[in-house]
Amino acid sequence: MAGSATAAATDCALVNPETGTGLTNNVTLTANNGTRTATACAPPNTPANVTVEKADPVIAPVSGNQYTATYAVTVQNTGGSAGTYTLSDTPGFPTTGVTLDSWTVTTATTPTTGTGNPSLPTVDNNTIAQISEANVTIGVGVTHTYSVAITFTTSATATNLTCVTNTVGNGLYNLASIAGSSTATDSGCSSLPGAPSVSVDKSNPAIAPVGSGQYTASYTVTVRNTGTEAGTYTLSDTPGFPAGVTLDSWTVSTSNTPTTGTVNPGLPTVTNNTIAQISATNLSIATGVTHTYTVTITFTAAATVRNLTCVNNTAGNGAYNVASIAGSSIAEDEGCASLPSAPDMVSQIVGLPPAIAPGATVTGTLVCTNQGSGDALTPTCEFSTSTSGVTAVITGACTPALPVASLAATPGSNTISCPVSVTAPANPAAPGNVLTETIALIGGTSATNELVASQSNNGSTASLVIVDAVDDSATVTAAGGSLNVLTNDGIGASAPTLGGSGTATITALAGATAPPGGSILTLDVATGLITVLPDTLPGVYTVPYRLCVAGLTTTCDDAVATITVSAGVADMAASFPTTGAGALPSFIAPGQTYTGLQLTCTSLGPNLALSPTCSVFVDEGAITAFSCTPASPTALAVGQSIDCSFTYTAPGLLGGTDTSPRLVNFTGITSAGNDSDSSNNLVRGLSPSGQVPLVIDAINDSISLPASTGGTVSILVNDQLGTTTNLTVSSTGVTIPVIIVGANTTLPNPSIDANNRLVVPATTPAGTYTVEYRICAQAAPAVCDNAVVTIDIVGAPPPPPPPSEPVVVPTLDARSLLMLVFGLALLVGVTSRRQRGSKPR
Repeated sequence: MAGSATAAATDCALVNPETGTGLTNNVTLTANNGTRTATACAPPNTPANVTVEKADPVIAPVSGNQYTATYAVTVQNTGGSAGTYTLSDTPGFPTTGVTLDSWTVTTATTPTTGTGNPSLPTVDNNTIAQISEANVTIGVGVTHTYSVAITFTTSATATNLTCVTNTVGNGLYNLASIAGSSTATDSGCSSLPGAPSVSVDKSNPAIAPVGSGQYTASYTVTVRNTGTEAGTYTLSDTPGFPAGVTLDSWTVSTSNTPTTGTVNPGLPTVTNNTIAQISATNLSIATGVTHTYTVTITFTAAATVRNLTCVNNTAGNGAYNVASIAGSSIAEDEGCASLPSAPDMVSQIVGLPPAIAPGATVTGTLVCTNQGSGDALTPTCEFSTSTSGVTAVITGACTPALPVASLAATPGSNTISCPVSVTAPANPAAPGNVLTETIALIGGTSATNELVASQSNNGSTASLVIVDAVDDSATVTAAGGSLNVLTNDGIGASAPTLGGSGTATITALAGATAPPGGSILTLDVATGLITVLPDTLPGVYTVPYRLCVAGLTTTCDDAVATITVSAGVADMAASFPTTGAGALPSFIAPGQTYTGLQLTCTSLGPNLALSPTCSVFVDEGAITAFSCTPASPTALAVGQSIDCSFTYTAPGLLGGTDTSPRLVNFTGITSAGNDSDSSNNLVRGLSPSGQVPLVIDAINDSISLPASTGGTVSILVNDQLGTTTNLTVSSTGVTIPVIIVGANTTLPNPSIDANNRLVVPATTPAGTYTVEYRICAQAAPAVCDNAVVTIDIVGAPPPPPPPSEPVVVPTLDARSLLMLVFGLALLVGVTSRRQRGSKPR
């Protein structure tokens, strides 16, 4: 049986409100003499609960710098069952200046004791070591105590001598741990003996001027050891001056005879907001000794520097600095002093548009600002230009009106504003080309007490570009072309661009001209293109337009584009389609009509084809229903075509008449008034090589056959496919003859045998019969012809006598005998006559 028990059910005594406790079991027996119940109970076994507890080390000197650290490790089982454990220990002493020499582990607690590891490993800092035997058994309520003594040696370079919230590497830290029935750890720590106490103290900087905005900040840094043992330190310094202050150089010196500190022989370059080591590394400082360092930083402060005063000793405010030490102790101290103030005058030209039209005037403002940290005395504000032919002046009174005795550095009261105007040179002849592209403007300011180092930003510049539309001229051939009016235009030194992010807009002006009969050309305001289409009439066209700066609808210049359109040569070519709808037929049946045939006459360029024509000619048959799109055009652009359709009727008659074999030649013809190449004006047949359609012709037949035998008729012998007779059924010949059931087929049960012959049944009664059949060209199954075979059946055989009657042989007179001989002659040889000679059977 398996299960679990709560803490309240671990005994066999009932306590209200319990109804059952312990491992209770009831047995009931029922017999003739009644029913009896027996109950038994036993308390359950609870699991082992093994814990570990470690005492803080007790330090005792051995000799010199050697000591022992002794501490107890206690393992206890507070559970309800025996357990097991394996005990380990991990020293975590400081890693610098402390050496672990050896250790011992002993056990006590009579009558039950723990068992030490008989193979105790060498003690090693920050390394776990098993100090008990593996899987030591511990009974219920039993305690095992282990005593650990570590012998160690310290040196003057030892760091982290005191405990820091039981963390590894600080003081004599140690961690005991168990594994087995339970897993647990406990730690302890004590400070190392004879700890030094090294501190750092820093004075506030003293600021002194050097000249031209350069100053020095000098301060002292003091390192003291107030501990009971010698210590070590490494001193560093971190300047934290405001933005706009440049640290030029620094010096570090030491004093305090007879003991002094030592300056870092590799003193790094001073850098703002960067820690730098200023002493030698791990300097020894005896107890009660003070080392003093003097630091002098040479710096340049721009007049625009803000945060001149200290704010709660925070970096970036005033001449802030923090000194720090590392070694036996870690400490820092900070100091700060206010920076000196100075004016800084700066000028700025604002409010002018980016561009100006020829001869136009625009206005703006010159702003002179004191952005320094002190008042500016007798400030000035000036405006001029370096571009010839341009007028740039201050047009009215400044605010405040000049001269001004002083200008504060306080925002809101630190500016002088002066109205200015600029006038551009005019076009030499409108519309014309302005030689000047960009106007250069100059602003300036000053103050009598401004440092030379702050005067580099007194001057300011601005520029105005001149929008310039320049006349255009171009010659375009009859093939068409285009002219971009923006090509020689300019906004300053740059070509104008159009569109959403472009620099310009253009519009067409009234007054465009065209030659008589021509249409005015159109300016595409989205691209600047004037497009001449291929069908444009020759002559001179003019398009006036206006170029404006994007977003400035009144900053514009006008020009005129002149385009001369010339005539040119063209080339027309005719072609029949070789495949698909409209192609000429490969075979032609006599008298058959073919609709939807096509001829295309195309303008190959290079220029507009004038008065183009397109026609078709055939040497056999007839052309009807000839129509073209476009019909009789006056001009045809390059790549455009005249598409013509027509109907063709072949010579001869359908239905078996003999049409002589012949070739049919189709000829397409095209031309144009300015056609320069006649070699492709004509096209013959299906291709320029002269391929032409052929004729299929089924021809009527006639034959006589005896009624007694029937026979076959070779109906393909005199049929024709082009110039070929005696046709065969093949891929290059004709299709299998097909009997047409209808009024022209009177022969009973006709059929076609495997040799493509007409079969006449032997039982056919005497008389004249016809059979109509059809053949088609294999290469063009839709091209077919029909013919009729006429069959004469002669000398029908007498019916056989009845079986019950004797055969009577009649006697013949002379006339009857003559008729019999004539009939036999017909049976021996039959002549067949056809429209074109005889056809063998």
